[in-house]
Amino acid sequence: MHLPILPPDRIPGEKPSCKGCAHCCKHIAIPIDKPSCKEDYNNIIWYLLHEKVVVFCNHENEWFVQFYTTCKGLDGLRCGVYPGRPSVCKDYDVENCERHGEDSADKYFFSTAEQFMSWLKKKKIDYKFKWQKEVKYP
Repeated sequence: MHLPILPPDRIPGEKPSCKGCAHCCKHIAIPIDKPSCKEDYNNIIWYLLHEKVVVFCNHENEWFVQFYTTCKGLDGLRCGVYPGRPSVCKDYDVENCERHGEDSADKYFFSTAEQFMSWLKKKKIDYKFKWQKEVKYP
């Protein structure tokens, strides 16, 4: 799910606002190793066969598996646990929010196994083990 880039709603020099957004509270992105072997490719296919899961690579060539799941501490569009929020939330810099950037946040973005396998085929990467048959994934 790509989000639209938000128009600038601030005075130049001011930080962007999180007001009314809560995007970062609705997913978890976990770093993964850059895929480099059949096992890695098959793991990514497996991730993408699950609902509400995407895999992406940012412009720094860092790979992530992302799970769309809402924080239990979210109260509407506000943090209901703000005074005791985890450090990952406290340390997050809104300047890095993909919704406020000028370009796409992702170099590669895959929401289905088919998209990822098509990308592998275009790159001429052999991703299947000998025992694997050609199937159409959902």
